[in-house]
Order: sequence, then structure tokens, then C-alpha cells
Amino acid sequence: MAMLTVARLVEVFLAAATALAIAGCGTATPVHNNGPDSRLDGAWHLVAAYDSDGVIVLADTYITLTISRGNAAIGMSTCSDYSARIIGQPGAIFVDITRRVNRRCSQQPNISTDNRYLAALVASRFASVTTTELTLSSPRTTLRFERARPVDEASIEDISWAVTSQGFSQPGDAVNTVARYGGFLLSSSHRFELNVGGCPQVKGDWRANAGLVILSAIENRSAECPDNADAVMRDDLLFTLLDGVAPTVTSHSLRLDNVRSLSVLNLTSKF
Repeated sequence: MAMLTVARLVEVFLAAATALAIAGCGTATPVHNNGPDSRLDGAWHLVAAYDSDGVIVLADTYITLTISRGNAAIGMSTCSDYSARIIGQPGAIFVDITRRVNRRCSQQPNISTDNRYLAALVASRFASVTTTELTLSSPRTTLRFERARPVDEASIEDISWAVTSQGFSQPGDAVNTVARYGGFLLSSSHRFELNVGGCPQVKGDWRANAGLVILSAIENRSAECPDNADAVMRDDLLFTLLDGVAPTVTSHSLRLDNVRSLSVLNLTSKF
């Protein structure tokens, strides 16, 4: 009988312990997942940079960093496009370049800026952010970004534009007056069209990012033209339009500045 009593007590104890465990599972404080921090999100452009060799001269360059979901980043430097993974949040941070695509870059200062910027980005170990500024730093590097001004898409889309001149932003550079030009259109469905003389229409996608208009998925960019002069003009226009252009709208005119080549297109709206 004594043995049965002990066995019964053990059974009651185990049942009570199980009930407490189940009840505890229902009321326990959940474990928080330290996921991406959206405070870093946004389109940023670089305004100042330093590394162990001193100031990284930016001059007329336009370097971007766009962060989404707190840990995914894409950007454009002077000579490359890149993707990055960000681990951390305001405070401790780690940046890993996951993809780098080299773009045309003929000037040695731009190549140096590109390499030093990306090295400083990867070296970053601390992040601080406000509503208007993002700073990524390490004991030897500092990158200071400002929030990029968004493109006013409504002011440039669904308008037929005609190019009036093409040149470079540096004073004294030659300006090419564009003739035999068809038109340029950025549609609200984010498709673009470029017509030059008798050449097949160049078309593709466009998007706005970090204050720039960026063309992609381009079709017929190298198609044969009946007239060689038209082909040369088309290639000259694409030289400016590719790699990202900063739009400036005034009245019925549009200026597109290529942030890498410093070439410029001036356009007027067709009526």
C-alpha cells in the first residue's frame, strides 16, 4: 500500500509540473528578433569622405547609397555600381559588398575615388542617423551622407522632349547642337523611348533613385541605322543618358546631367 501511495504522489507531481510548464509557455515573454533596422532606410548621397590618407576628393562626383529593409543596399560610385549587405543598426554596424559591377571610367582621379570610397564603406563599424544625415565611420574612416532629394517624376513624365544641345558641364567644353532628332519620352508606366532619325527606336525601363533617373533593360541600343550620322548621334545621346542622370526642370525645359561623364543634355518640351 505504501508503494502505491508513493507512486500516486509521483504521478500527481508530474502532472502538476506538466501543467505549470504548459501554462508557462502561454505567458512567457516572447524573444525579440533583432532584425533589420528601418532607421537606416532611404536614398543617400555622399557629401564628405575621409580615410587614413586624408580627404577623399568628391568634386563633381555623385555617389549614392540606397538602403531598404534595414539591411539591403545598392549604390552607384564614380566607376562602379554595387550591392551590399548591412548587419547592425545605428551604433555597431558591418558592411559587406556582395556585388560590384565596373562601369566606364577613364579618369584616374575617379578610379581612385571609387576604390577609396568602397574600401571606406566596407571598413565602417559605426552608424549614426538623423532625419537628414547618415554617417558611417570607423577609427580611420568617415563617410557622411545626406538624404537625396527625390526626383519630381510628375514634372518630367509623359512629356515629349526634344534635345536642343549636348555638351559637358565644364566651362569651355564644346557644345553639340543636335539636329535630325526625333524625341525622348519618359512614361508614367516607367518605360522610355528615344528616337533618332531613321534609327530603330531605343526603348526600355526607367526608374528614379537617389535623385537620379536611371535607364535599364535597353533595347536596340546597337541596332543598325540607315544613316551613319544618325547612329553616331544616337550613341552620343546614350553616352549621356546611361549611368544615371540628374534632372533639372525649368519652365518648358529639361536638363539632364550625367553624374559620371559630366556630359549634359538640354531638352525642350514639344507642343
